[in-house]
Amino acid sequence: MSSPSPRTERPILKVLSRVLDGAGTVFLVISIGSLASIMLLITLDVILRNAFNFPLPITIPYVEILLAGTVAGAVTYTQQLNGHVAADIVTTRLPETVARWTLRVGNLVAIAALATIAFTTSTIAVNSFIDGEKRQGLVPVEMWPGRALIAAAFIVLTLLVIRNLYRDITNTAEVQDNNGGPSNG
Repeated sequence: MSSPSPRTERPILKVLSRVLDGAGTVFLVISIGSLASIMLLITLDVILRNAFNFPLPITIPYVEILLAGTVAGAVTYTQQLNGHVAADIVTTRLPETVARWTLRVGNLVAIAALATIAFTTSTIAVNSFIDGEKRQGLVPVEMWPGRALIAAAFIVLTLLVIRNLYRDITNTAEVQDNNGGPSNG
């Protein structure tokens, strides 16, 4: 038994969806940039440490912050693509109706958890900014940018899960062009 053909989204939902997709792409760029920066920073630290016996004192605190950007960006972009390897492994073994409802219930639970995490991390980020929280070490580093990045990623992640669940329940989808991307018309 096949599903009915998908309907197209309403114009306002299409705009919101494109904004979310844009945010997901921004987080992908942040993730790639963070990973490249981590590699560069660690490589530079190793070279300076071995060649001149001069380790970079900023390596550890900045790598910690950049790691948050790497993970937050990658997870958000994966949700934008609706790519869940673990969920696919389970649901491909179930009948179509059971698989669909399993994913819907899972998404509802995920929305509740992600919304809680988004609220909590946002509160922590704001408090970190207000308090001027710094990571103590050889070089004090502001903590709020990393915390704000994580909070923003969880907000976008929550909205992407809501969007994907809405699309599944209402059987709507963006009209795709022949190349697999959204069409402009």
